[in-house]
Amino acid sequence: MNLIQLTGLIDLLTREKRLQMENNVPVVNLHELGYAKLLGTGSISQAVHVRVGRCSESALRKLKEAGGDAMTEKTSEN
Repeated sequence: MNLIQLTGLIDLLTREKRLQMENNVPVVNLHELGYAKLLGTGSISQAVHVRVGRCSESALRKLKEAGGDAMTEKTSEN
């Protein structure tokens, strides 16, 4: 999944009332939703905490710049 898709997923989870919140920040568990890796294509403008198996360095950087973070097994370059 790319960052550009993550915003749409957050909107969908919000509409379906399935979005988890932690300290007023959305928490998205991509692993539970069937995604193994978060890639950095696109941008994100809101803070979000993402749980995922792997996360590219560019995705992690963009998440942190927006005030969020990724909880991963490991961070990869791709």
